[in-house]
Amino acid sequence: MSVRYNTLNLNSGTLIKVKSIKVHEQYSNVTNDNDIALLETVASMNLNQTNAAAAKLPAKGNDPQDGDLFLSGWGTLHSGDTTIPTNLQKVTVPLTNRSVCAKAYTGVVDITENMFCAGKLGIGGVDSCQGKKKLNLVN
Repeated sequence: MSVRYNTLNLNSGTLIKVKSIKVHEQYSNVTNDNDIALLETVASMNLNQTNAAAAKLPAKGNDPQDGDLFLSGWGTLHSGDTTIPTNLQKVTVPLTNRSVCAKAYTGVVDITENMFCAGKLGIGGVDSCQGKKKLNLVN
């Protein structure tokens, strides 16, 4: 596995091999609770470039409270697609109140304190859920 960075195009930028993947010790593949992992690369990345910058992470217990969330990644554009786009995809979605989201998804999925919801609840139309590629999220 490799990480591609400092690019907006799938055929450019820099590829760095992943040395190890550290999955959250309490991750559940049944509920998706604690769905987060760290990728350790074999080499350092220069994050002071035009298309490569470090995202500031919130302190523990300091969830995003409101505003828009910016997501980016290389996932497919439509359900069932088998190819990914050449250009990095991005979308901005509003943060959704956790309790409102949990109520809307009752009986479908349990929204835990380790999760938050983003998107136009009840409206849809813009998301980042296609394909198996994970996305970066920035508040």
